[in-house]
Amino acid sequence: MKKRKIIHRKPNLQFTENYPKHWHSNSPFKTHFLNSLTLIFPTGEKYFIRSIKCLLVNVQSEILQKEAKLFIKQESEHFKEHEKFFKVLKKQGYKLNSLVDLLDHIVNNLLEPYLDSKTNLSITAGLEHITALLAEISLEENFLDEAPQKIQDLFNWHAAEEIEHRAVAFDVLKEVTRSYSKRIQGIIIGYIIISSFSALTTTYLLYQDKELFKLKTVKDCSQLFFTEQALFIKAIKIFLRYLDPDFHPDNEKLDNLSSPIFNSLFKNLGVA
Repeated sequence: MKKRKIIHRKPNLQFTENYPKHWHSNSPFKTHFLNSLTLIFPTGEKYFIRSIKCLLVNVQSEILQKEAKLFIKQESEHFKEHEKFFKVLKKQGYKLNSLVDLLDHIVNNLLEPYLDSKTNLSITAGLEHITALLAEISLEENFLDEAPQKIQDLFNWHAAEEIEHRAVAFDVLKEVTRSYSKRIQGIIIGYIIISSFSALTTTYLLYQDKELFKLKTVKDCSQLFFTEQALFIKAIKIFLRYLDPDFHPDNEKLDNLSSPIFNSLFKNLGVA
């Protein structure tokens, strides 16, 4: 197993500015798509932590044990920092509690209790693959460049660490089951959950802004998913790569791991 460098960092971000409601390039759609992710992450990352903790006793490799514990520490910092950003959105007047409560209910009361521990872990491994590859796309394409600096720091730091620990959940899953069907089941369920809830949350936030059916919203959605960023096409490719029976996250070309942008990011945040 390849040894990876995973570091527990504590950026302790402070969101003290009066951020505009549409903080990403004055685009309601792009802003609320990212806001939807910040609302999903805390529930998702707490679920990831529980799914790995549940099966960590079955991991024989001491190296992987240590990496899994560092994975848990990194994910704990992620949900803490994104929960801080909730306050920004609430201050802007958005009603969030019903959305967060719904996701908590789906994950904590429906998904997790009714699926076995290996399936829950396979969902975590699948979603970690998705987030690592989307993180690379975001960093490579400088997707956050038009956002306020502190918000850039939040998403870019999170993205960089997703790349850093991208293989941990996958390797823990391999230690507890070699079932290909279990692995694929996990990413399918993961895709359904994250895409459905992101769509629901983005739609609800746009509705609160009365921006849902405006031409700019439709145009920005089309650019993000089908033309300029082509995120929909890239997401399909990410999914298809995972279907390869010989797939492993460490074989993905994530060049930002050694690029200046990746290395300087932590230094700028004071957590290198």
